Amino acid sequence: LYNTGEYKRAAHCLKDFDSDLGIFLRFYFEYKELQKKEWEDCCTEIENSMIPNPTLAKNFQTLLEQVKSIERPDSYLYYLQAIIYFWLKNETLGLENLRLAIAKDCLNWPAWVELAHHTTLENLDNVISNSTKIWMKDFYILEVEKKLGISKLTKQNWDNFNEIGLNNSIYLKSSMAVRLKSLNLIDRAKHALDEIFEIDPFNVDLIDIYSNILYLQQDSIQLSKLVKESIKHARYRPETCYAIGNLYNLANLHSEAALYFQQSLLLNSSYTQAWTLLGHEFIELKNIPSAMASYKRAIELDPLEYRAWFGLGQVYELMKMPNQSLSLYKKAYYLR
Repeated sequence: LYNTGEYKRAAHCLKDFDSDLGIFLRFYFEYKELQKKEWEDCCTEIENSMIPNPTLAKNFQTLLEQVKSIERPDSYLYYLQAIIYFWLKNETLGLENLRLAIAKDCLNWPAWVELAHHTTLENLDNVISNSTKIWMKDFYILEVEKKLGISKLTKQNWDNFNEIGLNNSIYLKSSMAVRLKSLNLIDRAKHALDEIFEIDPFNVDLIDIYSNILYLQQDSIQLSKLVKESIKHARYRPETCYAIGNLYNLANLHSEAALYFQQSLLLNSSYTQAWTLLGHEFIELKNIPSAMASYKRAIELDPLEYRAWFGLGQVYELMKMPNQSLSLYKKAYYLR
């Protein structure tokens, strides 16, 4: 039921389970149902996607109260509280609950990933200093590096990964590729991804990153091959739709590109890069309201998405509002 998106039914099936796992999954499925409703509203009418839905907010708040009512919450209930707090725009309590989740179980990887998503350059050192004795910290730093495009791990850290037998880890290799791309070392990033696809030719998670690199290299032939292979074994993954959007953009077919970026967002409406590129397509199509809504949605999901800030600057420039445009360009430059 979960895999088919029937979250409400999945939650109902667990209503009589009182184990820690059963309680967490029931509430998590309820959360996914609310998230699904948000995605449907968001993708049905993009121009209105930034207008708050009071009913949805009330439902998230009700779910939060239900989760908080559980005595002696485990690590995963703290994690669930955190992501609901983030949805409700309460960054402080969200971060506090993530720290509680990690303190309860340092192997709670979703909590580490969420913490990385909400880490900035300003609070990074503080988070690291509070996690010095936790061995998962280095993997968290890898996630932060990918997000912020910085280099915090030392050669000793990478040697430690090798010593414990992770030298051929796809995760570590892909993290390095993303890091190289963020540093604009495009050729090296492509080489790193080529090595990964030789080991793991059906890796869908990296299709979007690889398509970005091929797009930057204007390699339409290789990008077309990537899209064809992706359609064969992962037609309905958001990364595949994203890559198809890149291919259509490269061919200057902007209506088709916008359609596939929207398809990608129907599959995953938290896909920040897809929102940004959808905004680019709407600019090309002279659909200014939808472009503005797309960029704002990307920024809401990731305030450090400098390309969305730059795109929003373009929108205001097209609207003959130079002061606002300049301010947004400066913000994008600062973030980059």
